[in-house]
Amino acid sequence: MRALLRCTLALSVVASAASAQDSSATPRPNLVVVDGLAGVWLVHTKQGDAPAEDTTIVGSASGASETSHPLRIGYHRALDSLTVGGGVHYGTFSGNLSQLVLAPRVGAWFGGGGLAVWPRAGLTYGRTSADFGAAGSTTSGLMVAAELLFVAPLAPHVGLSFGPGVELGVSGSHTTKGANGRSEDYKSRVINAQLGFVADF
Repeated sequence: MRALLRCTLALSVVASAASAQDSSATPRPNLVVVDGLAGVWLVHTKQGDAPAEDTTIVGSASGASETSHPLRIGYHRALDSLTVGGGVHYGTFSGNLSQLVLAPRVGAWFGGGGLAVWPRAGLTYGRTSADFGAAGSTTSGLMVAAELLFVAPLAPHVGLSFGPGVELGVSGSHTTKGANGRSEDYKSRVINAQLGFVADF
């Protein structure tokens, strides 16, 4: 199977060098991606005047950042070596907490055979809401993102993805409702190394 790799914009030069070895290898036009099935996530959050918080997550996916969640199902369209698409996550907990994450991405596909290169970058928008009647809160934010995935073949047109990524918060807010409702800035940073799956058809 044709494998994949996503990377940061800064590593596009490395991807270009790798593509020189097998520039003719391109994926089939439809790519289905499951990101964040397992891995390590280093999460840094800053809300208003409160001290910053740092969290390390090992193992299964978690929404430690209220503006991002690593477990996403995505679709990408391959146009020769260019890919356009993204991933989405939506989840609820106990009927009171919900989270929506949208992650559009643009990438470039290089290589083939046992391993390939897929530099990819874009934006991540996340929104988490907690509703407890008269009380509750909403946190939303926009992040710039870049990832570097290696994909090893498991079966024809199915691969195991692994590699690092980063999401940097550029804007965001945390708003509470109720008698003491207020709004304050919220930003987060997520650095990760994670596992997932990729299939093309």
